[in-house]
Amino acid sequence: MFLKRIELAGFKSFADKTEMEFVRGITAVVGPNGSGKSNISDGIRWVLGEQSAKSLRGGKMEDIIFAGSDARKAVNYGEVSLTLDNGDHVLPLDFNEVTVTRRVHRSGDSEYFINKQSCRLKDITELFMDTGIGKEAYSIIGQGRIEEILSTRSEDRRGIFEEASGIVKYKSRKKESVRKLDETEQNLLRIHDLVTELEDQIGPLKEQSEKALKYKELKEQLKRKEISLYVYQIEQIHGAWSEANEKLEKLKEEQLALSTVVSAHDAKLESDRSALRQLEDEVETIQNQLLQFSEAFEKSEGYGELLKERRRNLERTREQLSQSVDTGDSRLTERQEELARMKDKLAALQTELTELRDQLSAEEAKLVGVTGGISQQQEESLKGNLLELMNQMAQARNEIRYADQQQEALERRMNRAREESGKWDVQKEELLRRKEQIDRSVERFGKEIAELRSGYITESERYQSLQKLLDESQGALRKWEQKREAQIARRDTMKEMQDDFDGFMLGVKEVLKASRKSALQGVHGAVAELIRVPEKLELAMETALGASVQHIVMENEAVSRQAISFLKQRQLGRATFLPLDVIRPRHVSPSDRSMAEGEAGFVGFGSELVQYDPKYSNIVGSLLGNVVIAETLEQANKIAARFQYRYRVVTLEGDVVNAGGSMTGGSHHKKKQQPAWPQTSAGSAGPGNCRDGKADRQAPPGNRTGSRPNDRVPG
Repeated sequence: MFLKRIELAGFKSFADKTEMEFVRGITAVVGPNGSGKSNISDGIRWVLGEQSAKSLRGGKMEDIIFAGSDARKAVNYGEVSLTLDNGDHVLPLDFNEVTVTRRVHRSGDSEYFINKQSCRLKDITELFMDTGIGKEAYSIIGQGRIEEILSTRSEDRRGIFEEASGIVKYKSRKKESVRKLDETEQNLLRIHDLVTELEDQIGPLKEQSEKALKYKELKEQLKRKEISLYVYQIEQIHGAWSEANEKLEKLKEEQLALSTVVSAHDAKLESDRSALRQLEDEVETIQNQLLQFSEAFEKSEGYGELLKERRRNLERTREQLSQSVDTGDSRLTERQEELARMKDKLAALQTELTELRDQLSAEEAKLVGVTGGISQQQEESLKGNLLELMNQMAQARNEIRYADQQQEALERRMNRAREESGKWDVQKEELLRRKEQIDRSVERFGKEIAELRSGYITESERYQSLQKLLDESQGALRKWEQKREAQIARRDTMKEMQDDFDGFMLGVKEVLKASRKSALQGVHGAVAELIRVPEKLELAMETALGASVQHIVMENEAVSRQAISFLKQRQLGRATFLPLDVIRPRHVSPSDRSMAEGEAGFVGFGSELVQYDPKYSNIVGSLLGNVVIAETLEQANKIAARFQYRYRVVTLEGDVVNAGGSMTGGSHHKKKQQPAWPQTSAGSAGPGNCRDGKADRQAPPGNRTGSRPNDRVPG
């Protein structure tokens, strides 16, 4: 057996992953002071189980992790792997090559692996017992170690010689055996005390036994009586059951009849609803009619005012006509009187004319008779009288003709006045009839308007209430629309973050992006994308999974190696890969399962509390198969104690009882980042949301990890 290889990553000054090959013979590491030569022996001592930070030249265990420099960032964990040739099978393992790995995170969590299988520190210590290899063995001698060995007491030096002689294992077994013998002696003393105490209880127990026998006899009698009573009660209950069945049948018939009635009522209700909708339509129609009637009423009022004005004009015209008729009548009377006078005068003139004519005839006769006897002077005088009489007669005729003309004109005016008076009377009667019709229409419209106004007021109140309800509904709708827009904005933001794989490590992000672009094949996705976690279990699952939420599930080892090469060639960071053909699930024994189910505060096993596609059952079983979820830390302690601290127990608040009994917990710092996994309810948790209180993160066997020294791994 000899040391073949040592790999250091993030350990002290080895920020980059460093691998050293050792061949048979002597291998020397040389370099100036401060170059890190002693860090190699410290790494070997540490991977073999050294627990003292002072022995590793540090103040605390986190000091061995590369803390960063001006040129590069600090890393989140330190890891050392030691590979030994076991061809001679000095180590009790069926492998020709044994690799021991130890990893520590900045949170203080440590992980141990033998050939990439998770194990305990005790397993590593027992593996190297009596092989000369160990943290205190003679195989590792540092600066000043020889002087320290020679100057110490003989009792201290004895351990080195015992290790060299190969009896440490047996002495360890002897100590274990002595401890067990001491425990056995203590148990025997306890048993002796119990026997002594039980001997004192034999007498009382005998009396109790007799009482118990009497009790059993009485109980048997009671049982028979109770059976008889139960038989009687069963008969009574059967009768009651038969009656109840009959009543049930009647009730079913009644229910059927009632169902028919209910159906009829439902039909009536539907018809009433239809009628209500029709009434609403009619109300709307009436509202429109009300509007039309209001407009018609306004027009009618205007037309009524116009008619009133016309009526007043007609009355004024009638008064004027009456006055004109009265004036005409008076003038007609005057004209008639004047005509009568003129007729009297005409008669007098005609009489006078007749007389004059008679006189003229007489005078002419006289004149003829006495023509010779009339002087020229007398003849001229007579002619003058005759002309004067003729002029008077002509004037009288003219006056008579003018009086006739005046009478005819007055008669024509009277006829026209009588015609116009009849026309105005007809028009007046027509206007009165129209006024009565308009008054009746106004009265009818007034009643309709009053009814419509009452209905309008009722509908206005209903409309206002509906409008108020509508405003409230619109306000609520606006609030919900604002919430919906906010949710849509948040969804879009989350989708952008999800599409960009925000919150994932650089290496994980690049692999997922490459798989989306078909640059890498066989990528199923990150663990966070493949499981769905209930809201109340988010914190517990974050704690239980830790950095495993960003592990990438791959189809097989071949595509995993291709993904690692992809990261190395492009210097894109690190990622952990879980090949489906390699990963095997962890299980809890049926006895432990039944024991856990009976404990208070037991929620379930991690792999059974999340949802996932059945083809990922090995992955989920490997990560969460032996993780127990409890409600509180106190209950978690009790459950872990029942399991003898073989499993990790995680509480709903993110506290952890680790395998072995150590506890991890504290406050949680929430970060607003992208959700890590799909969920069965509201709420999210992302890879960047890993909270304090994380448990030991044991990587499942078969992981494949890419390489980049300064890439961060969430701790």
